[in-house]
Amino acid sequence: VGLLVPAVERELSKIDGQKFDACAVEELLHGLAARIECFVGSALLWLKTSGDEDFQLVAEISAMLRAPVCAVAPRLSVCAAGGLATRFWSLRGHERILAARSLFGTNKTFSTDLERNKAVLTQPLVQLHQYPAFVAAVSDVVRAECKRATSKMAAAATKVIEELVADVSMYVRVRPNEACDQATVDFIGPSTYTKPKHGSDFVDALKTVFLRHLPSAASLKRALAANTGELRLSVFEEDNRAKTKRC
Repeated sequence: VGLLVPAVERELSKIDGQKFDACAVEELLHGLAARIECFVGSALLWLKTSGDEDFQLVAEISAMLRAPVCAVAPRLSVCAAGGLATRFWSLRGHERILAARSLFGTNKTFSTDLERNKAVLTQPLVQLHQYPAFVAAVSDVVRAECKRATSKMAAAATKVIEELVADVSMYVRVRPNEACDQATVDFIGPSTYTKPKHGSDFVDALKTVFLRHLPSAASLKRALAANTGELRLSVFEEDNRAKTKRC
């Protein structure tokens, strides 16, 4: 979205408030819609990795779950690259909330650092990388959620873009001159007739598509909660090499 919006705004700025031959307006708007549709398609493709065409979110969560975890006082040390280690903990006010759902085999909320530190040092940690089938099952749920969200975003974006060429558009205002041989094209938004104009309703609508449907922590949590019965760690076999090493 960070790359999509500036690209769209650049295209709108080439047309917004400009006069065109009346016979060129239809082709102009259809060309604009086609270019923006390409931008949106590229944005949706960005959600996938370039390697195995899987979703970036799936690859990231899978890497996080597979990362070995060890107790190093006074906190957890996560052997993962980049910023993945920080995703195991989040701060909400004075509470330290364990974000990795199965780190101790259950959900844990700690009101103080001391309580958290004791848990780290005294309770056994569940090494999810020793349960590859469990990680794969979680990844499948996340992948399905990403596919559902991508389909919704594509459909919603198409509806927004179609408004650019609608006979009566909620985002475009065409103002013919008296002779009807020229027309000024404006994109409706705050202070449409005041330049410079700040933003447009079309860009806001496009942002809202992603804001509403892009997978979030809450939507992924709901998707996983809906599969709680199938995602119990106890029903998955531990990796044979881990069993052998422990024995």
